[in-house]
Amino acid sequence: MRKREEFEIIENEIHTFKSRINTKYKQDVYVIIRNYIHLDAMYDCVLMTCNENDDHIYNEIKDKGASSRTTLVCNYIHSFYHIANKSGFPKLRIAKFMGKNHATIINGIKKAQNRLDLKDDEDFLYIYESIKHKIDTYVGFISKDT
Repeated sequence: MRKREEFEIIENEIHTFKSRINTKYKQDVYVIIRNYIHLDAMYDCVLMTCNENDDHIYNEIKDKGASSRTTLVCNYIHSFYHIANKSGFPKLRIAKFMGKNHATIINGIKKAQNRLDLKDDEDFLYIYESIKHKIDTYVGFISKDT
């Protein structure tokens, strides 16, 4: 079995496990696979950041943005697209994970990059840096929170 196929099997089992715990105990579970940063763990950091800063939109973010176009929801979603892509994930992989098409991801990454370049949207910059900090702290080869 190839490493990618093996990882996809592991990722599916983790997703199933997390869903069962959430359904049974109404608790979110965060799982990190050592030596590999994966989108699920990165998105968990988006959820944690949202829950801490903007809990009133948490359900929209948990639903991976659904079809919301509010600025606040887009700030979280576009930050995730950009960070995931800069971490080496292909746009098509991000699109599949988010349930979107690749054009949506490309557009979101461009919007995030423009905001980062202009540095004029303090709300966006705060969300972006908060998510990045969470990922640096909780996700990676070895979590700093162990």
